[in-house]
Amino acid sequence: VMVKKKIETEAPASWKDGTIILQKASLRHIIEKMEEIYGISARVENEVLLNRTFNFPMPVDNLDTAFLLLQESTGLVMERKADELIIR
Repeated sequence: VMVKKKIETEAPASWKDGTIILQKASLRHIIEKMEEIYGISARVENEVLLNRTFNFPMPVDNLDTAFLLLQESTGLVMERKADELIIR
């Protein structure tokens, strides 16, 4: 018998202070959240990175801060062009 289990990656109280705390979240999940919240598109040039997991505090009201925090917390090389995030 296989049991499906939802992996909770967001700390429950994090929305209150304007930050989503993503814990052990895949880069894929982080990118999906950023696309949803900020209305940007993201491109990952090395798809292997999508399954790596990170802890990431994402401010919901500031894309610039989120971009800098994502770079710092992942150590990945990133570039931002208007509404597109490029991760190498």
